[in-house]
Amino acid sequence: METPFQAYSGDEPYVFVCYAHEDGDIVYPEMVWLREQGTNLWYDEGISAGKNWRAAIGDSLLGARHVLFYISARSLKSDHCNREINLALDEGKDVVPVYLEAIELTSDLKVGLNRVQALHRDQDVSYQQHLLQALGLSTSTVEPQPGATLNPAAMNRPRTGWPTMATVEELRRERLPKSVAVLPFANISPDPDDAYFTTGIHDDILTQLAKISTIKVISRTSVMEYRDTTKNVREIGRELNVATILEGGVRRAGDSVRINVQLIDAEMDEHLWAETYDRQLTVQNIFAIQSEMASSIAEALEATLSPQETARLTELPTQNTRAYDFYLTGNSYLRRSDFRTFMPLSIQMYERAVEEDPGFALAFSRLSIAHGQMYWFGFDQTESRLKMAEEAVERALAVAPDLPAAHLALGYYYYRGFRNYDKALREFDVAEQATPPDSELFEARGYIYKRLGEWDRSLESTSRAIELDPRNANLFYQQASTYGIRRDYVSAEEHLERALEIAPDNVGAYTMKAQIPLRRDGNTVLLKAAAENPPIQIGIKRQWLGWYAAIYERNFDTALKYLDSWNIDVYEEQWECVPKSSFYGVTYNLAKRPELAEPKFRASRMQIEAKLKTDPNDPRLYIALGEVLAGTDESEAAIRAVHRAMNLLPTSTDAFDGPVYRLATIIRVLVPAGDHDGAIEELDAYLAEPGRWSIEGLLPDPRLDPIRDEPRFHVLVEKYKR
Repeated sequence: METPFQAYSGDEPYVFVCYAHEDGDIVYPEMVWLREQGTNLWYDEGISAGKNWRAAIGDSLLGARHVLFYISARSLKSDHCNREINLALDEGKDVVPVYLEAIELTSDLKVGLNRVQALHRDQDVSYQQHLLQALGLSTSTVEPQPGATLNPAAMNRPRTGWPTMATVEELRRERLPKSVAVLPFANISPDPDDAYFTTGIHDDILTQLAKISTIKVISRTSVMEYRDTTKNVREIGRELNVATILEGGVRRAGDSVRINVQLIDAEMDEHLWAETYDRQLTVQNIFAIQSEMASSIAEALEATLSPQETARLTELPTQNTRAYDFYLTGNSYLRRSDFRTFMPLSIQMYERAVEEDPGFALAFSRLSIAHGQMYWFGFDQTESRLKMAEEAVERALAVAPDLPAAHLALGYYYYRGFRNYDKALREFDVAEQATPPDSELFEARGYIYKRLGEWDRSLESTSRAIELDPRNANLFYQQASTYGIRRDYVSAEEHLERALEIAPDNVGAYTMKAQIPLRRDGNTVLLKAAAENPPIQIGIKRQWLGWYAAIYERNFDTALKYLDSWNIDVYEEQWECVPKSSFYGVTYNLAKRPELAEPKFRASRMQIEAKLKTDPNDPRLYIALGEVLAGTDESEAAIRAVHRAMNLLPTSTDAFDGPVYRLATIIRVLVPAGDHDGAIEELDAYLAEPGRWSIEGLLPDPRLDPIRDEPRFHVLVEKYKR
């Protein structure tokens, strides 16, 4: 249920409302009535993606004159409500408890509220007067309203005298902008394989509508979860905070296409506009339909189009039907979660598209982005891959110098290829000038601000992306990673929980959440649970998490069992590229079995050196090489290797990835290589700056045993312990 009005944010006295969102049908009308009596109200409209709990809620509670606590079975089960009311009691706030139903308080709340006069909303015939009196307000103009009887069956009936929920909805709708969510179109073609075509039409409609600056358009990721949904349009409208819903279907048969669409008022469930388009299947007709549709929707929403926007709606990215078909297929592959499998397929499709139409700038732009992702995520970090990304974006700009998608691709090229943040941001600004801001631009800026160490700007920019894409689990994951590097573990967990609510199968969010207790205080419970019995498929991460937990618990036999069951040759992800043999070598060394460790390290060294011949600038490989050299007592060579890694990616170049590599050099190379002074100095620098791990999280790691008795290490622990 959507909130009725914006929470108070001024300097006058106000009341903090503590309630369960599930009780909104009772609480919201009462809040509207209190507001009409002149009461300033602050309440939780939902934690903003750019704030932690203390900033978003705790500080507002501390500034309130009174705390109005609506008690129900829902609020007593709510972690947020319990957290709010306990803080209020701890700080000596004036709490006004209001029972919405007959229910027993928890023992803690009984103690905290035992001296406070509670109100019973449906038992007190003078409830409204008593409520205003409890809040320190005048009751001279309030007429007593008839109260409900003591009959428990009547406990939840709305009292007379309150505004109706219709009034609340009027207030809510007044603050909605002209807004639309385009639900996934149904594929009603005879051939089910035409689903990609239907998805492509849906994507292009979103793109066309996003060109209209006066309409808020919910981004693709957030609407895709409503494919085959059983929810009604009112529920969807409230969840996405939009006034209208666009539904449709696409039928492709031979050389013809039919697209039927309907625009629906989300709250009233009434049709505002509907149309059926029957055309011959040509690219020109497809784009003409999309342009007509966007214009009709704008007219239905009474949104004014500028001349520039009208011109943008009629632009044709290609006139080649086969090229457009390949482009749509490439987009379908590019969005799959298994990047390693589908990224090369998307590149093949984009290449086919530009072969068919060498003037297809939009396809060249996507091709460049796909090549850049191959490079950035470590699948192919060769110079030749980066060159392919450059050539594709240059072709796009040569054909269409002002195309926003081309400048977005160029920005990503500078960012992912060279970490040239200034140039990337300038290109994103150019893209924004030619089209209204969209979630992808805000998301991209959020990434760059994170690399610059501008954490607040990153959170703010990603929060803007969430406004346009509120059901995108990855955006909440990104916010969690930013809070995590600031060691704000509570806020990180809250955002990961939100990501998992949206996408329970999100592997990144699930595995990060499992690691937070380890990074915070060395607790392996969630890590072990994820390795032993994960509720979702997490792939090769399962053995990695299990190995890590076993190492921390010094259960080296269990660690070896996880390695035995690990069906990989090299563990490779964004921050690591480590042969499985190295994991064996580290484990055997920790288990005091160096005779078994040495051959594993030597086998690993051959693999790493072979990779370095093709990827000589990959810092992950130099750290992996340093670990192997330290394991075979080649300390000087090990230290040279990690110095090369840190020179390739220092923290000054990347404030987000840099600390990951710094900590890896300390634990995996400097300590086992015997450079204890260097390790302690680097660890001091790591803990002094933002980083994912606390000193409490690092202490149980057996790889730190060689420096554990060093006096300087003891000083460091005292310096940074919480």
